[in-house]
Amino acid sequence: MPLYIYDKLGIQKQSSSSGGFTSFTATGNTGTPQTISDGNTLSVLGGVGITTVASATDTVTVKLAYDHEVTLGVSGSFDIDLTAVSKWNSNVKKIIIETSLRGTVSATTTAVRVFLNNDLTVTNYHRQAMIGLSNSSGFPAANDNQVFVTTGSTSPANFFNSGEVVIYDANNTAKAKNMITRSIVRFDTSLNSRTDANGVSWTGVAAITRLQIRTANHPTDLFASTSSVRLIFVE
Repeated sequence: MPLYIYDKLGIQKQSSSSGGFTSFTATGNTGTPQTISDGNTLSVLGGVGITTVASATDTVTVKLAYDHEVTLGVSGSFDIDLTAVSKWNSNVKKIIIETSLRGTVSATTTAVRVFLNNDLTVTNYHRQAMIGLSNSSGFPAANDNQVFVTTGSTSPANFFNSGEVVIYDANNTAKAKNMITRSIVRFDTSLNSRTDANGVSWTGVAAITRLQIRTANHPTDLFASTSSVRLIFVE
């Protein structure tokens, strides 16, 4: 039955009931089940690539998180040491790179390349356009690591590429690494734009610890200021 507590003036201040909340058990896909008792707080926490936000009306929203973001303050390129990124760890299986890039050369298409682990030897990589066998007609292949292209500094104004690079088996030390890439960019004010979809392989088998994203003509050609990359890690 309910228990009521009153102050000296006879005003009800608090009530409780022997039939109220006692406890429940919280479980996950792995880990030890936890008992949540009256007065405890149940925390819904994110992990690598996942974030959670608590808000009004008893709501917790779970969504993908950007684990690392770099935006160029001046023209340049990207050199990211993954071991210095707080959310990077040896359990990461896949790296997703989202790009928003623009070249610094006026009205000149800029090829974008992704180097792994300081391996700057272009011929250690192999690029194949999506769909088609190596060197098949209409689906070019090359011994390089061009993932896609982006527009120059004026063609037209305000357009950056929107691209994605997915690296698989990022921490595996027994498999050569593969990347799947795609991108779209507008070239001018007429009907000229370009989409790219490629597969790029790397001969190395080491765990990925560094990403270098450059133009094909680095260091003469650079990415324009406010170009950016975002990383998502997936375990």
